[in-house]
Amino acid sequence: MSDADWSERTIRDIVTSNPVAMQLFREHGIDFCCNGDRELAEAVDQLEISQKELYLALDAIREKGHPAGLPDYAGMTAGELLDSILSRHHAWLWDNLARIRSLLVESLRADGQRHPELYDMYKIFADLSGELEPHLVREETEFAPLVVENRDPKRRLMLMHALAENHAKTMDLTRKLRRAANGYALPPEADETRRDLYQLLTQLDERLHDYVHLENNLLFPKLDEERNS
Repeated sequence: MSDADWSERTIRDIVTSNPVAMQLFREHGIDFCCNGDRELAEAVDQLEISQKELYLALDAIREKGHPAGLPDYAGMTAGELLDSILSRHHAWLWDNLARIRSLLVESLRADGQRHPELYDMYKIFADLSGELEPHLVREETEFAPLVVENRDPKRRLMLMHALAENHAKTMDLTRKLRRAANGYALPPEADETRRDLYQLLTQLDERLHDYVHLENNLLFPKLDEERNS
């Protein structure tokens, strides 16, 4: 594929057809979950990264094809995709948000005076949890039943717009949390609690990128297609 072909494709199209590209985009700071409607060339120009190296890396990803063991999200129906999101991502978030908060409090009590960034991280994480938990509840109790039962398309569309707005706020807080934690680079004297905390926060960051991508770039467009068909 030529450089021009990559540059003229939207980020959404690239990651939905080549999901391994998400990791490449993460490494280069390319937002694929909330701003996927941009052409890749626009994102590359803004970040001032090497176009040639990026396009060559995308060529290599494309040549390898879909990795074995990675779910074919693009081939799923909206109902199948939603079920996968709830079982894989919602379940992980409910299991780990409280654990992250507990580790943050423990780290603050032990190292807050030497590492004031922990206070910033605690405040940002509280905002993130406050945005995320009601979002999960709304998705499970209001949105999911409408999708599964295929009813009330107007209400479903309204909820899709509201959930997409929540996604943007969630990812903005996720970026702020990562900056406050210096990209989750551990200080040399980090104890086991701090290591466990940063490991979970790194997983949370990756999990939220994947989760929001699946909804913004796959689930919501699939539901729009069904509504318009």
